[in-house]
Amino acid sequence: MRTYTFGKETVPVAGVSMEGGILIIGSVRNENYKIMLLKLNKGGKLEWFKLFGGKNDWEGHSIAKVNDGYLIGGAVEGIASPEGGKSWKAYLAKVDENGNKIWERKYRILGNECVYSIVPIGDSILLGGETSDGSRRSFFVMKTDLRGNPLWKRTFDLWENAMFGGLIKGKDGSTLIGSVKDAGWSVMAFELDESGIFEFELLNERRKVLFSGKAEARRAFGGAFSIIELPEKFEDAKFVRINGKLLELPEQVRVHGRITDFSGKPLKNAVIYLVTNPSGGFAGALTDNKGHFELYAPKGYYNHIFACDCDYGREKLEFYGWHLHLHKELELNIRVDKIEIYRLTVAVTPERTLLVDFTPMDVVHTVKKGTQYTEIIRKTLNGEHLKEGEIDMFFPKLSRENVNIYLDDRKLRVLTFQERYHSLENYGIKGLRRGYVLETDVLDVKPGVYDLRIVVSAEFREVKEHGEAMYFGIEVW
Repeated sequence: MRTYTFGKETVPVAGVSMEGGILIIGSVRNENYKIMLLKLNKGGKLEWFKLFGGKNDWEGHSIAKVNDGYLIGGAVEGIASPEGGKSWKAYLAKVDENGNKIWERKYRILGNECVYSIVPIGDSILLGGETSDGSRRSFFVMKTDLRGNPLWKRTFDLWENAMFGGLIKGKDGSTLIGSVKDAGWSVMAFELDESGIFEFELLNERRKVLFSGKAEARRAFGGAFSIIELPEKFEDAKFVRINGKLLELPEQVRVHGRITDFSGKPLKNAVIYLVTNPSGGFAGALTDNKGHFELYAPKGYYNHIFACDCDYGREKLEFYGWHLHLHKELELNIRVDKIEIYRLTVAVTPERTLLVDFTPMDVVHTVKKGTQYTEIIRKTLNGEHLKEGEIDMFFPKLSRENVNIYLDDRKLRVLTFQERYHSLENYGIKGLRRGYVLETDVLDVKPGVYDLRIVVSAEFREVKEHGEAMYFGIEVW
């Protein structure tokens, strides 16, 4: 028997056979944990040894063979602890037969995640593991292409605790197995086909089935969304059964309206989503030929509303509405065009003014600079530090005359307008992004609760661009 130690702790986790020996993945701790990858020959003698690390702790937990190399998975950039740690990102990388890294990907799901299983399936890769929102735990399944780019992902219910068991590839799909704990521990199995489709039923208060259908996790605009076609009488449903588990539905609220561009042209097959939190559940719908949409969503708080033309990135970007407390029927008529207004934040001051903070993006400065934008993305994925002002070229420079603020339908007077910079550190980018903060006057506005709409219009390189965003439920005192 041979023994190898590479630090204060050496923890081998999994291995896979290879020509002339075995490839083993695990973790090594000195000052921080790093991913360990080593090759032993058939006699158990060490041939080579590599460490992969970076910001905070890195741990290796899974490995799989593919035609032209190996896939390794685990959790990175987290803070390890005896309880499991926090802020982990799910990790996938490809290495050659000598352990040299070819590419790597880091995934944020609920906020604390790890890849425990890698299953190559033809022209794609299936990942399985654990994820947590900080208080409760769940499992996830993600399908990627052969370079690790997400095609779809799915999380399951949240429990007091959850332990991933495995991801098993079958003839017509895959099965995730794990143990979960609420009142006590139990073993669960979740079945998916290769496109992420799963069956569900809607039931009324007497448990009579109103509708049976399928939900599909599919790629859309670079992310994974669950698309569910629901019947017109969805508001009559009181329960939903998914994978055999019966869940009570909260009270539903009707949301309807129309999506157009700034010329009034309706956007056909545009998508709209009400998102509960940045990585959580949502309700969504598509527009018809005249731009109209209708959906039913549970009463409650929604972090944001997202709307996008299906031709995203070519001629139009996105609409965002923030901070929605949905408690009654809502009519929402919005416009999607060449400017996207992101990171909208509004605060009421003691002087009865509003501070409005936002970041604009547009087609001319982002989409039309494909080569330069690709280079920035390459740098950020590799963790390279961006030079001061290097990212500015992708964000439009505005003046006070480009921006109008409305409280419901009332136009507000802009008192001050300043350029500022926001940190991109929480996106894993070592750089700053241009944004703006302005102050508006609400002295003549009666106390009450209002919705704010910001409209930006500008012209760059002889291209006229427009965009808008909303912030709901502002309390003016």
